[in-house]
Amino acid sequence: MIKVDKNKYMIKKHGKMKCDVVVYVNDYLYKLLMEENEAVNQLYNAACLPGVYKRVLGMPDIHTGFGLPIGGVMAMDGENGVVSAGAVGMDINCGVRLLSTNIHRSEVNESILKALLKEIESKVPPGLGKKSRDKKFRNVNLDRIAELGAQEIVRTYGLGTEEDLQNTEDYGRIPGGDLDAVSPHAVERGDQIGTIGSGNHFIEIGYISRVYDESLADFFGLKEKNITVLIHTGSRGFGHQICTDYTNMMLRKAESMKLPIPSKGLAYVPIKTELGRQYLAAMAAAANFAFANRQIITDYVRSSFSKIFRRSWEKLGLKLVYDVAHNIAKFEEYDGKSF
Repeated sequence: MIKVDKNKYMIKKHGKMKCDVVVYVNDYLYKLLMEENEAVNQLYNAACLPGVYKRVLGMPDIHTGFGLPIGGVMAMDGENGVVSAGAVGMDINCGVRLLSTNIHRSEVNESILKALLKEIESKVPPGLGKKSRDKKFRNVNLDRIAELGAQEIVRTYGLGTEEDLQNTEDYGRIPGGDLDAVSPHAVERGDQIGTIGSGNHFIEIGYISRVYDESLADFFGLKEKNITVLIHTGSRGFGHQICTDYTNMMLRKAESMKLPIPSKGLAYVPIKTELGRQYLAAMAAAANFAFANRQIITDYVRSSFSKIFRRSWEKLGLKLVYDVAHNIAKFEEYDGKSF
């Protein structure tokens, strides 16, 4: 990697690479990245995939993933390119949503904070493999969740508002989700909806320590010293199983088609193959599961705050600021083409 600008490094196209690799990190992060350079190798491998367009990118949060590193971004020719389950990742639509409040930091002492956390944990079980504590979600209609995502939770279960959907990426639904493309084993793990999981997933109660842009903060309803809630989780075992299933299928298919695979984690098939289409349908199902999961957890958080503060969540100002996904693949128009 060579430094080409402030906070910008590059691996220029060479050998089997189809495009350049560009990484956006400062000098401090660059040193850390070089200590863990498997993430850079994953970017290099991604640049060798057929149909990859213009350049493969690494964002400042880059760290090793399954196929593509976390913080890795690439565009693929929508007609002649390939799709890789490992590039999307194990935790499909692992994402983050932020809730604002009108609760000042001074209103939350240690005892209130402990009570809040205890109440939230009573509703949202953390940890590996945990199932929903709410019986209605242990036998949820996964067909509708896979197709409709957070829209199903808001419009059928009444958990949340239309404003929540407006402030969620893609209105909480990626089109094309189909449970028929999902294995029975993955379906069995669908009872984890409404749970946070393990690893780097969390529900964080924080506060806004400083506002740098008053007008932008006002637009989003964010005020200095007010409490916020950050929710970070994804599609749980449901999405993990989908990635595992399709990575194995893609490995076998690539071998039969004699496709050159840069690494097991980047096993791929052409997008236009039947397996490619099936994976995208399964991936959308998992992404929609994750949107629904975060919407359910939002309702649990809101009800917990209402119970502890003895006011409705609306009066407490627990509004959704944003819900943004990562670990997904989407079709988008760019330079007059589909990617």
